[in-house]
Amino acid sequence: MLFIEASMTLAVYIIVFIIAIRIYMRQETKGKWWVIVLVLALGFFSVSLELFLFEQIHNFAIIPLGASLFYLFTRTRRETRVIYRPFVWLGFLANYGFFITGILTIFVTNILFPPGQLPTYAKSFDKATILNTHLSVQNNVQLTTNAFELLNKSVPTEVEAHEWYNDQVYNLRAYKNEKFPYMLQNVTAPVGMNIDVFYYIEQDGQGLLVQTPNRHYYFRTSDTFIEKDGDD
Repeated sequence: MLFIEASMTLAVYIIVFIIAIRIYMRQETKGKWWVIVLVLALGFFSVSLELFLFEQIHNFAIIPLGASLFYLFTRTRRETRVIYRPFVWLGFLANYGFFITGILTIFVTNILFPPGQLPTYAKSFDKATILNTHLSVQNNVQLTTNAFELLNKSVPTEVEAHEWYNDQVYNLRAYKNEKFPYMLQNVTAPVGMNIDVFYYIEQDGQGLLVQTPNRHYYFRTSDTFIEKDGDD
């Protein structure tokens, strides 16, 4: 996911760079390149409105703060203002490019990494280990050899995780039976997946809760995918 966002951001910078060159080539009186770069950077500064769209926060520029400062600094330098004015506005308009690509990144990411499907969050369990997080269950458990296959065939279903989450946050789990007493560690993530994901195994060994920064997904298998590793 990181490479998608980086690629989109780089694309905006390349477009801005190309437009800046075209403006420069068409000008009769040309400015200094180092000043153009500074003015472009100044144009990026703005007062933005935070919009929550598609489960993410995006900044939508509304006040060209950098352009306002530019006009303030060049109020007595008309010739300088005429030369560099297109570049400061180009910098400001680039904010909308980042806004648009930020939304496009979500759609592209959802196509390449469909949400709610296990392969989006886990490539394999070859190096995965189980961590006991509650006193009510045994320590010596491990994944079955077909654990990933079982979970990969499962369909995400709804689960009431609010109560469990509140217990986890407020440290109340030690006083009652824990619904998800195991944590799955060292899961091999797909290439490009850079979000923080936590994996919790249900007490009966037939459910996996995948917790992402924005939501959770619950996968239920027909058979258990954990087993005892030796004697207690």
